[in-house]
This record gives sequence, C-alpha cells and structure tokens, in this order.
Amino acid sequence: MGVATAPSSSSGSSTPWGWIAALVILLLVVVAAVLMRQRSVRRKVEHAWQLEGAAAVDRARSARDVLVRDSGDVDQARRTAVGQHVESAADALDRLAASAPNDGDRSAAASTAEALRGLKFAAEADRLLREGATPPTGEQLQEADQSSRDRIDDLDRALGRLEARLGAVPTKLGHDARL
Repeated sequence: MGVATAPSSSSGSSTPWGWIAALVILLLVVVAAVLMRQRSVRRKVEHAWQLEGAAAVDRARSARDVLVRDSGDVDQARRTAVGQHVESAADALDRLAASAPNDGDRSAAASTAEALRGLKFAAEADRLLREGATPPTGEQLQEADQSSRDRIDDLDRALGRLEARLGAVPTKLGHDARL
C-alpha cells in the first residue's frame, strides 16, 4: 500500500501585489505633485493680485486726494484732468475686482471703485450747486458739504476694507510691504 500524498499547493500567488503597490505609490506621488503645483500657481496668482491691488489702492488714494483738493476748481481743463484721474483709478479697481481670487476680495475692490465714483459725483454736484445761476441757500450748502464728507468717509472705509483683504504683500526679497 502506498502512502497517499497531499495535493501540492503553490506557495506563490498569481496576483502581482508588488506591481499593484508600486502603481498605488506612483499614483499617490503624481496626485501629490499635481496638488503642490496647483498650490504654487494659486499662490502666484494671489501674489500678483495683491501687487495689482497695492497699485490700485495707491491710485485710488491719489485720486481721492486730488478730488478733495481740486473739486472746486473752476478751470474746465483741470476739472477734466481730475475726472480722468479719478475714472482711471476707479477702472483699475474694477479690473482688480474682475481678477479677484474670491468673492470677498471682489466685493471689497468693487465697493471701493463705487465709493470713489460716489465721491466724484458728490464733488461735481457740489460744484454745480455753487456755480448755478441761483445762489444756493445755506441749507443746500450744508447738505452738499455733508454729502461730500459722507462720500469721503465711505471711500476711506472701503479703502480700509480693501487694504485689510490685501494684507501684507510679500516682496521678492522676502520682506512684507504692509499697505
């Protein structure tokens, strides 16, 4: 009588686990690289927006100062130049809003452009009131003055909100330029 032998079993598996593990690791490396690249691109876009924002805020402040200082100027050429300066600054804020990385930044830039145009409108209304055929009453002058002060305050608040959203703008040298 012979001894029965148990059926032999293969000690190896037909599933290539080593290759599967290598593919999973490769996939994880690719996903990590893509995420890091997206993060880098997002940072560059945000940095470019911050730099554009710093320039737009400077232009808006300059326009505000010129508008407040020269709003009563009777020289048509000077008024036209001031109006163009203000509109150019407001347009820069509109472009900043259009390229904003998020809704909060977009809203801050757009409201600053609106406030700058509101101040321009108030200054023009005040000038027209003072230069009208009929001399304005004391009450009309007081209302016009209050309207101008309110628009200046609105613009200053809007500029402050936009500056807060811009935060510290990192420079290429690694220093922060606080707006």
